[in-house]
Amino acid sequence: METADVAALKTSQVAALTTTQIANLGTSQIVALTSSQVAALTTNQLINGLTTNQLTVLETRDVAALKTSQLVALTSSQIAIVLGSSQIAGIGTSQVAALTTAQVASLGTAQIVALTTAQVRALTTNQLVNGLTSTQLQAIEATDVAALKSSQIAALSTTQIANLGTSQFAALTSSQIGALTVTQITGGLTTNQLSTMDATEVSAFKTSQVAALTTSQIAIVLRTSQIAGIGTSQIAALTTSQVASLDTAQVVALTTAQVRALTTNQLVNGLTTTQLQAIEATDVAVLKTSQIAALASSQIANLGTAQVVALTTTQVGALTASQIASGLTTAQVRAMEAADIAALRTSQIVALTTAQVAALTVTQIASGLTTAQVKAMEAADVAALGTTQLAALTAAQVPVLTLSQLAAMSTAQTYALKGMFLTTTQLAALTTAQVNSASTPLILDLNEDGKLSQSISSGVQFDLLATGDKIHTGWVASGDGLLVMDRNGDGTINDGGELFGSSVMLANGEKAADGYVALSEIDSNADGVISSADDHWSDLAVWVDGNSDGISQSGELRSLESLEIVQLDLNATRTAVVDAGNIVGLISSYQTTDGTSHEMADVWFATDKNSAIQAAPPTIAAAADLRANVGNMLQAISSFNTGQAAPDPNAFGTSLLPQLAPQASIAALLQQYDPNGNPFGPSQASQTVATNSLTNPPSLDAITKGMLATGS
Repeated sequence: METADVAALKTSQVAALTTTQIANLGTSQIVALTSSQVAALTTNQLINGLTTNQLTVLETRDVAALKTSQLVALTSSQIAIVLGSSQIAGIGTSQVAALTTAQVASLGTAQIVALTTAQVRALTTNQLVNGLTSTQLQAIEATDVAALKSSQIAALSTTQIANLGTSQFAALTSSQIGALTVTQITGGLTTNQLSTMDATEVSAFKTSQVAALTTSQIAIVLRTSQIAGIGTSQIAALTTSQVASLDTAQVVALTTAQVRALTTNQLVNGLTTTQLQAIEATDVAVLKTSQIAALASSQIANLGTAQVVALTTTQVGALTASQIASGLTTAQVRAMEAADIAALRTSQIVALTTAQVAALTVTQIASGLTTAQVKAMEAADVAALGTTQLAALTAAQVPVLTLSQLAAMSTAQTYALKGMFLTTTQLAALTTAQVNSASTPLILDLNEDGKLSQSISSGVQFDLLATGDKIHTGWVASGDGLLVMDRNGDGTINDGGELFGSSVMLANGEKAADGYVALSEIDSNADGVISSADDHWSDLAVWVDGNSDGISQSGELRSLESLEIVQLDLNATRTAVVDAGNIVGLISSYQTTDGTSHEMADVWFATDKNSAIQAAPPTIAAAADLRANVGNMLQAISSFNTGQAAPDPNAFGTSLLPQLAPQASIAALLQQYDPNGNPFGPSQASQTVATNSLTNPPSLDAITKGMLATGS
């Protein structure tokens, strides 16, 4: 039959041909068959009639015309011929889905490559899993892999997953990655495949998938370039082993949101010390208080100073007592901001060790510690403070120091409280060894108003300590006078060394214990009074600083004769009278030409020795170091309320500070200690003549033991 005649056969005629007749058709006759005629072939004709040569010449349109039942009937060898790389694209998705696993397995790699995206997507789970070989699977083009349904991906075996090429794996969509099973992830994914994942793909992992990754896989998947791509829920899903497997670069790459998402278990049992140190300071600042509180003491101890500085006040407040006592290092304590120190609860302050307290900076103490915190400090911790630290305490902090804290201080520490304001109760609590003299001048009550001084708040500055530095100090009342001696003859009073007080240098090279001791040195006839019978009577003068500027000016220095003063009594009585925030410690009298006695007193001025406004020359500064203990009591007196009721002016020596009742004898103290806080020796006998003559009225016995000395 001619080819034209073959093409003219009805489909029923074609279907009626025997397998032998079919087999004897020439290739040109097979080519002449129409698509309808090919579709009319029975499965028997296809399987047992068509020869290999005939199958080879089937046109694409003819293959496309085959019914699914016909395709399914073809043997594997026939399929391999019929679905050649040029014909396979012609079959529909339903035909592809109809192929048996054996038929699918018979396809060559070229045929697999020839599959369209739609055809690949049409493959059934059974065809993929049980039909495709690893070689065939690797032959699927990357674009076709991306077209696979999530269910198809999830159906692949671990072996098939492992055999996906890197380009194929890289082509997987987020949905496909999200479809991977835990088994596929742990048993299928290779290192090379994981290394192709970008941040977007990594972010597609579900929390269960992330948790399934091995530590070696985590190290690859969460590279520094990808780690930022995973969500906070994924971070929180990491196991402690996975967290521990992260290197420092990966930890640094974590975003603040990711760090904040770390669970308590991950922080405490996952992060190593090295990893914790790698967390950026900005990330530390976003940790939740529950995270901070959960850290082990060893982890706290390994935080860098920059990380400690980054802690917020809320985070600092979340630290436990154990973390503070056993975790914080002294270097970390020093690094803390003043605001963070202020954020510590009193229980946290109590938890501080003595070493930690000793590490506090001046700024932390002055600007950080609250009064409640100061009060909460343990006595042993206060005792650990250096003198510089104590000197940094503010006027608000000093008054809240407890009696047990004061009792724990060394003498050097109490010296460091110069310029501060102890309360009367605190003053009463100081021990004999802690109390030393203040800076005291002798004052004459010229106007007889009973008020000898003015408050430190008046703003007077004077070199009271004779160090070359002016300091803020309490001062003589404008209507009264300071007993002075112009020792250098320059016509002016330069410093406390030219007053009569604890800044006067005695002949033995030591400082006077008080103004009366200084004055007694010029009692040349040793009669207990200073009068014209003594050698230096004419050198004495009274400085009436009428404008209260602390500068002796022309007309302010008055001679004793001009004031009709004829005698100064050295026999002083101890007292504890508060006068404008200063303490009148010793009282005697001076006599005028009319035979009347008037009040003369040694007054302990309140001073702020931290307010020096002029640097002292080296030689003076060296001397000042030896006088470092001067003024402790003087600063303390400022705490007294200047509005306190004045004592009975006729009861010199008996006006008492109510809070001082249980303390040791003032007189006994002054008689036993020199200006440097050391016991008097025989060489100072001449200096103690006047002191030994001081009386101590019975009414003072209960309050004047161990208190209010005036040595500097």
